[in-house]
Amino acid sequence: MSSDDEHLTHASDLITSKPILASFGFLLGKPYHSFILLLSLIATSFWIARPYNGLKRRPVSLPPFSTSLRVTVESLQSDFNDNYLIRNDSVIFWNAAKAEVSAQSHDAIDDVRALLQKLRRERDSCKTLEWQEPLFSHSGESVALPIGIKLETIHQANECLPHVRASLRSTDLGFHGLHAALSSPDSVVEASYEDCDEKTVQHMLLSMPVLFVLLLLGVGTVPRALSPLLCLLGSVYASRAVVVGIKYFWDDLSMAAPDTQVIFVQLALCFDYSLFYWVRFSQERKHAGEGSSVQDSLMTTMRTSGLVIITSTLILTLAFAGASCYPDLNKLGYLHCTLSLTFGVAFVGFFSLTVPSVLASMFPSTFDEPAEDSMVTNTWRGASSSASKTCFRPLAAMVTSRAWSHILPVAVMICLLPLAGKLYEARPNFDLALTDFSKTVPEYTANQIWQDQFGGSKTPLTLLLEQKSHLQAGAGEKVFRDMSCRLVRSAVVLTQGTSFEIKYSDVISRWWNLDSNDCRDSPQDWSSEVLVSHDSQKEKMILASRSKNAFSSEAQEMVELFWDKIQPFMNENGQLVDLYTPLAEQILVEKRYEAWSRIILGTTVILACCILMYIFSSVFVGLKMLMTLALPIMAEYGMAVAVYEHGWLEWAGVARTGGVKWTLFYTTSGFLIALALDYDIFLFARVYEHRKQGYDNTSAVRLALEETGPVITLAGTIMVISFACVFLSPVPVISQIGFLYCFGVAMDVYIVRLLLAPATLCFLEDMNYWPGEMPKVQRSYADVNGVSRETCLKNEATSSYASCESMLMQNMNSHQRNADAAISDTFRYVQFDQQQK
Repeated sequence: MSSDDEHLTHASDLITSKPILASFGFLLGKPYHSFILLLSLIATSFWIARPYNGLKRRPVSLPPFSTSLRVTVESLQSDFNDNYLIRNDSVIFWNAAKAEVSAQSHDAIDDVRALLQKLRRERDSCKTLEWQEPLFSHSGESVALPIGIKLETIHQANECLPHVRASLRSTDLGFHGLHAALSSPDSVVEASYEDCDEKTVQHMLLSMPVLFVLLLLGVGTVPRALSPLLCLLGSVYASRAVVVGIKYFWDDLSMAAPDTQVIFVQLALCFDYSLFYWVRFSQERKHAGEGSSVQDSLMTTMRTSGLVIITSTLILTLAFAGASCYPDLNKLGYLHCTLSLTFGVAFVGFFSLTVPSVLASMFPSTFDEPAEDSMVTNTWRGASSSASKTCFRPLAAMVTSRAWSHILPVAVMICLLPLAGKLYEARPNFDLALTDFSKTVPEYTANQIWQDQFGGSKTPLTLLLEQKSHLQAGAGEKVFRDMSCRLVRSAVVLTQGTSFEIKYSDVISRWWNLDSNDCRDSPQDWSSEVLVSHDSQKEKMILASRSKNAFSSEAQEMVELFWDKIQPFMNENGQLVDLYTPLAEQILVEKRYEAWSRIILGTTVILACCILMYIFSSVFVGLKMLMTLALPIMAEYGMAVAVYEHGWLEWAGVARTGGVKWTLFYTTSGFLIALALDYDIFLFARVYEHRKQGYDNTSAVRLALEETGPVITLAGTIMVISFACVFLSPVPVISQIGFLYCFGVAMDVYIVRLLLAPATLCFLEDMNYWPGEMPKVQRSYADVNGVSRETCLKNEATSSYASCESMLMQNMNSHQRNADAAISDTFRYVQFDQQQK
């Protein structure tokens, strides 16, 4: 047999690794043993993952962010023994009718006080819980009961206030005609995240029937369509079990953020991989020769579609693992989500290969091809054939033509440039009220009442003053007096007339006289604040900005003003002044992420290219794929900026939120790249297959686009619907994630994979396979082995491309079959045999 014949004969040997093939053989050879092992794994994961939801509500004590403010935060925690580490909140009482509540409020306040006393008595975390006298709004429509609890660290999430919030929800104040809820931003965020998790279950239940019907159309039978549900069950509980295990050894793992996107990513991938698997299995069964068993077709499916699933899993896992490497991600609350996605995707790939193979091996008649008169099968075949004839066939002919393969990429890029340009208008959004507040929780209503009827609270700016050298007590006080007075005057003058204006009456300092609005000659201590450190070498000053929202754009301008003008002015005089606010920490973390993103994304892209290079024996195929993705991904982020910063979809009810939350630019980019590569890998795998079968490159691309078009489009539609459910989340930041993923998949499936990727593969075609060895060109799209494809298609018996290709393949390979082959060689996918190299 010649070298070229050998290439054609072994066209299905995509996976040649002996350990992997041995594991496939075990799964198919001993299906009942494999099934018991899989069930044991799922059951063990379920048992380990039982505490998952409880651990999500457990607060953790985290150190300060690793920024230039870390020393400042540590000093404020350890050097000043005062009430600075008190988390303040307020219980707001109101009624839906907006009527006066003073008459009904007394009994309700007494009930809440009794509830607080019970919590303080029964729970250790509530031992330091205190409350003050109630405050009545000017309109009389609401009452506020201020409460507070002492924290050990600035970033500590105390367990008591969540219990207060839950107790208020369970306490029936309806007979008083009142509602009651906590009103602080932290309470609103926590309640919003819990509400988001509850809505996730509802959205999944609503979307599942639609996704199931679409999958059923693709795979042909109900048992096949049910198999990804078992894969989803196994992957969800297995990934949660791993996170619980990490939490067991690392108690400070924060799990507060909602994991909505985690479940829907796993759901979408389970359905997509199932579709890829069963469609290939169906093709193998249709075109199997006489004497070919279900086991043979399963082995071929695992060695072909299995490579696509494994490659996709590797790249997606790599992307999420890279996203987990950002510094301080755990302190932001997102590390557990990226870890869940990393392990979740890996388990999805594992179960998507093993579960269908074991089930079909155990029950071959149940999972075999349905009867020819099956309504579902005929519906899918008819839709697929119609789509191929009316859409994918003419599109493939146009995209792969010499003229259009150059024109289309340029035209698409020109259309995407305006959207990509919007990315450069993006402003990092730090405002929790716009990105993390759900308007459907009662805490949000309480927060709005606190802001509107009680004047809210001014944004405190904590300044830490320190001398570079150690001074005696008398000299040190004079220096601190001069520093304090200079700071106050500079802050008042520079903020005058702004929305975050600071007035002389907004200053808390040992050296500032609020009565005369001038400096004191001698210090005065404050009963509510300790303003001097234990060693008298540091002092603290608090300025109250008129901005009521500590994370608003006005507060951000205030922080930037201090860093740009006030701090340099003070440091020039040999004095150290640092500003601390939670927003300042977030801004500094964002700057660190911007620097780290180049390293993480660069490493992710390089490793992804290495994976593709190894699998397809091509140095440049990964680079060509990435070239087609760079501008579309920029356009996806640009569209998100246009929607959430400029309000392009306000007419459709999508409210602007002041921009995309700053963390999303970094935590979602790797996944969007990997997700875009996912479908391109499936397309190129089919191109690689046909080139191995002896087709010229253009014919291989054209055939691959026609054959994979319906399957990939259906798979992409399933994923778009899944992420559309995430887009419906009541929490804006989760909705933004859903929009990015939904629009990103739609862009890749309906534009990149149809227009850009095929055209790019037709350009400099030798780069697609170098330095791998390809057989000589023996076949083309128009004429195969003396049989015209157009003539074949005119025959009613072989009117579809699948059946025509099957006939041509049988004619071509009938004299080349190897008697020792373990599986059928009919209608083979992409193959490469590294052992022969």
